[in-house]
Amino acid sequence: MSKLRLLGAALLAALMALPGTATATAQTATVPGHVEITPSGEQEMRDFWSRYSVPPATQEALIKRLEAGDRIDSTRTDRDPVATENIDTAGLRRTVERFRDGSVSVTSISRPTSAGTIGPSTVNNCRSSESGTGYVNWYDCHASSQNGVVTFGFYISYTITPRYDQIIEVGSPYRHCSVGTCDTPKLAIRKKTETSTGSAWANITAIHTNINGSGSTKYEMRALVGDNRASTRWETP
Repeated sequence: MSKLRLLGAALLAALMALPGTATATAQTATVPGHVEITPSGEQEMRDFWSRYSVPPATQEALIKRLEAGDRIDSTRTDRDPVATENIDTAGLRRTVERFRDGSVSVTSISRPTSAGTIGPSTVNNCRSSESGTGYVNWYDCHASSQNGVVTFGFYISYTITPRYDQIIEVGSPYRHCSVGTCDTPKLAIRKKTETSTGSAWANITAIHTNINGSGSTKYEMRALVGDNRASTRWETP
């Protein structure tokens, strides 16, 4: 766990400097029903939306809804995506979900570009090492989720085997909210070893509270290991 704890310390130091975390000064509503979004929080959301090709006019509409104290579709557990895309690239596996109002949510997990010997240059990067015939250990792979308002994630190490895959450990949970506040995330391995009935899995949960007190939402992201692969997904109640 030492490498994971080092990752967690670095992430915590970086997040302490960001607005919108539970330890940062919260934005305050200037008038009843209105949410004052900080310039940095707005920029974070626009950068995320632009990365996933959300048009500027749609971004403006989403910002206005958030300022009015409303919740956009990607932050609601009672809204289903209208389109889902799985994207595999070198070093990253992503699931992109698009909603009717134009908002987006993304879950992802990093992966090594190739198996090989672990060395100092690979610290803090997802990497793999052969562990025997048909066995491969994957270390410190970054699992994350974003929906434009909430970002959280953790690191996971696991073993791919010819029979049943297994989670070795998880660590370094983090969270960040561009609007409102997030409580301290909870991270746990819920099923350590894959079985004939399903994948091994771990989850991170966090509660986001709207800054004007209009409500809170519990978010859960799962990392699943099974069928010789790892994947991530939002989990809704």
